[in-house]
Amino acid sequence: MPASIQPGETGNHGKHQLSSLVITPQLEEALGLLYRGQTNVAKKAKELDIPLALLKTFLNKHITQIPTCDDAWNADIELGWPYIT
Repeated sequence: MPASIQPGETGNHGKHQLSSLVITPQLEEALGLLYRGQTNVAKKAKELDIPLALLKTFLNKHITQIPTCDDAWNADIELGWPYIT
C-alpha cells in the first residue's frame, strides 16, 4: 500500500474519511504518475472522483514513503517536460 494510510487514521476530506478509503489499483497508478510529474493533481482528483485535498494527502504520504538518494536521477531515462510536448 504505497500511500501508507493506516486503518483508523482520520481526516476531513469532504465526504470521504481516510479510514474508510481503500487504495485501489487506479489510485496506485495515479500516485505513480503524479510522483513522476506526468499528470496534474487536480485533473487526477477529478478523474478519480475524490476531493483534491484527499489526493494531495495521499500523494504526500506516498512521497514520504519513497526513499531517495543523491544519484536517483541517474536511473531516469525518460524525457520529461519541457522536452516532450
